[in-house]
Amino acid sequence: MKFARLHDGRVIETIEAPPANQEGTIVPGVAVQHRIPPDPNDPEGNIFLVSTWALGPEVIEPLFPAEAGWLECPMETGIGWLHDGAAFGPPPEPTLDMASILIGLKAEAGLVIGAVVSTTAQLNLNAAMNVIGAKPTSARSAEERAFTETFAEGHAWIQAVRARIPALLATAGGTPAGEERWPQPSQAVRSLAALY
Repeated sequence: MKFARLHDGRVIETIEAPPANQEGTIVPGVAVQHRIPPDPNDPEGNIFLVSTWALGPEVIEPLFPAEAGWLECPMETGIGWLHDGAAFGPPPEPTLDMASILIGLKAEAGLVIGAVVSTTAQLNLNAAMNVIGAKPTSARSAEERAFTETFAEGHAWIQAVRARIPALLATAGGTPAGEERWPQPSQAVRSLAALY
């Protein structure tokens, strides 16, 4: 015998009562007889016939009051099941919440970018690029030209990570078969970010 507690028509708790014996679940108010298998430690191999009186309605009803949301239910009923009228049914398949998936993908993309170049590093790199960018190209040193190229590569990588979001959203947040989840930056971009 199993009871389910409901909230807004959904099962939030289940309890078997009284507990099942070795022959199955005891029916309330009925005397049940069942055989206990021989004890392997008993040299005489005695088999005992046991008679058990189950809990009756006068005990069950106070333990599982209907006004508290308790109902008797089929044994296979689980948490999340729906109760419609007198019938219990399994929970419906979850619907895809694309808005939540999009929020999750944007947050994941931010973590991917942040793992390579932190927010502080991005601010410092942008500030350095602004200083170098104020100079004419011909007046830039070899080091500044290399910085500019790697900065542009890193910027393109960040844009590629963000551009990946729609493709992942199209598969409900999953990674398409045979594809990398996120584009990877070059070692040059990683090394430059680590300096800032």
